[in-house]
Amino acid sequence: MTTTSPPAPSEPDVPWCLVLDGKGKAQQVPVEMLSSVSGNGPLTWLHLPAGEPASALLRRVSEVPPKVAEALSKPLEQARLAAVGGGLMLTLRGVELPAQAEDVVLPAIQVWIRPDRLVTLASPLPAAIREIRSDLMAGAGPGDAGDFLGRLALLLIRDLGPLLDGHSGALDLLEARVLTREVDHLGRELNQIRLELLRLHRHLSPARTLLHELLQEHGRHSLGTGDSVATLREASDRVDDRLERLEGLREHCGALQEALTDLQSQRMNSALYLLSLYTALFLPMGVLTGLLGINLAGIPGEKSPWGFSVVCLLLVLLGVAGYLVFRKIGLIAPVSRKGADRSPPPAN
Repeated sequence: MTTTSPPAPSEPDVPWCLVLDGKGKAQQVPVEMLSSVSGNGPLTWLHLPAGEPASALLRRVSEVPPKVAEALSKPLEQARLAAVGGGLMLTLRGVELPAQAEDVVLPAIQVWIRPDRLVTLASPLPAAIREIRSDLMAGAGPGDAGDFLGRLALLLIRDLGPLLDGHSGALDLLEARVLTREVDHLGRELNQIRLELLRLHRHLSPARTLLHELLQEHGRHSLGTGDSVATLREASDRVDDRLERLEGLREHCGALQEALTDLQSQRMNSALYLLSLYTALFLPMGVLTGLLGINLAGIPGEKSPWGFSVVCLLLVLLGVAGYLVFRKIGLIAPVSRKGADRSPPPAN
């Protein structure tokens, strides 16, 4: 399974500013020098850790419109797309599988972008942002704003495929246990997978609509060339594919839950059926022993030394006779270790 390493402890989550040359390479400049980079020129990327310090810094950066600073300072919302300050405001969400953590990380990145300006807010530092920054410093990064968004969207869902593969394999194992009737603790394991899939669906489902809208707004805001449109379209198609797989896994969970409920119902019906048979089998013996226990004069064999033995023999004969009658009419199947797993036989 492909995993994404967590941020290195030596790499602090601090603001930075990169100036892209349009050919995949970038140069880092101090954040304070952002205002000296002229507009309508190369794409300038300002990244800030989310929180109050970022909000204060945004208000001091003259190159970020006040409306943008105010919008980015608001609490993080679901994936959205809006035109603000001459650019596009959006929130992208993704999935990360840290190598040394058990829980899945669901990063969220706030983005404001226009052809010459880019601001991202996220905390802690997502692996996707860190990888794009490394590619830019190595000369293999995005060339324009549209290419940046496409790459970011692709990186954010890169780990979703392996995660869904893992859930699919777990569901296959649970289905095999249902077919072999090994259902101990199965319901709890199935509920855990269902909760995880529900969490992923609520987190990622808005991304489908957002990327579709982003493709429509791409040309209107001149975010890049045809190559960047292709990158965005690939990201949109991949999100559609992953979400379809996710919805298919949720349907698989529902089918397994129905099968488990049906199996448990069959077991309960079988147990109640056997209990009813035993009750009917011992009913004549209970009536006889009840009559002999009323402590009234005239009970047959009261003074006979063989009276108790005769009554016990009579009870055994009644039990055998009842069993043979029930078996002949098809109400009792041969007893086995798995007899409780079978459904009651149909009545003749």
